Amino acid sequence: MAIIKGTFGTNLRKRVGQVVYRNRGGVNIASARPASVKNPRTAAQMKQRMIFTTVQSAYKKMREITDHSQEGVTYGAKTMASFMKINLVELGKNYANSAFNLKGNTNVIAPYPFKIATGSLVFDQKITSIDGNSVFTSFNLGAATLATLTYAQLLKILGVKKGDQITFILVAGNYNKVIDNNGYKQFSENYFHPIRVVFSLTAADSALAFTADRVLSDAICDQENSDFFYHDLKFGLELENNNLWFNNSAFGEYTEGAGWLCYGAAIILSRMVDSSWARSNTNLFVTDIPQQTWKPAEDVLESYNPASNHYLNNATV
Repeated sequence: MAIIKGTFGTNLRKRVGQVVYRNRGGVNIASARPASVKNPRTAAQMKQRMIFTTVQSAYKKMREITDHSQEGVTYGAKTMASFMKINLVELGKNYANSAFNLKGNTNVIAPYPFKIATGSLVFDQKITSIDGNSVFTSFNLGAATLATLTYAQLLKILGVKKGDQITFILVAGNYNKVIDNNGYKQFSENYFHPIRVVFSLTAADSALAFTADRVLSDAICDQENSDFFYHDLKFGLELENNNLWFNNSAFGEYTEGAGWLCYGAAIILSRMVDSSWARSNTNLFVTDIPQQTWKPAEDVLESYNPASNHYLNNATV
């Protein structure tokens, strides 16, 4: 590098051959152009970028929940750091069998069981499967039906108390918004809208838990603190075992390869304990997305490799 004298009033900002001219504080400077730019792209580095992109994308889409669902962690930078740390470690451990976002596809949640709530409450969300946009659980109603189930019975079946908050989470992709490029296919956007239900402290134990339309009764829900959208939650029972299932009516009827596909779900328990919220330990329950490229990891990794024919280069695809 050299300072060029005798060029007063001249602002040099060009490259001539292997010499680069620039101006700093009114002083013209000449320096040699680097012979090569070091930007190594080893397999380990690409793997780390892919893992980080996948976790960061999930946080960005779910921060409405993840910023408030970690017991004892202050909202903001600390909740983000906690979510990132927990899930980066787990995704790295389970790398071979996990799902990942394609390079540049950052507005969607990968079908991976992210840890979305941490806390001291013992609660089993009992989700067993997702099929046809409905979420199936092992919450069993015994001899009861939705038409006869009382408030007290529902609380006992769920293992919760009056005043508790249950957050129902559904994650869905839309087949109208899909990356289909260079041999890859993934949803490019998804629906993430948690629905909070706070159980009433004053409702009678004998109040019916469900309406004739198979939604939670207004009588058992705290109207001031519950989301209005709990009316979108529809419930039903499996014929063979009387286990409870639910879905979000906003998705409409399931049609294979069209409209909405629900591929993730969770139920988080929150309870006020000594003036602060306690949470359950909850992972997102996910199912594979058919005919899309989320796994195996090595296939998705090729989208991060500039030397590959499958490199997506962060383009709009």
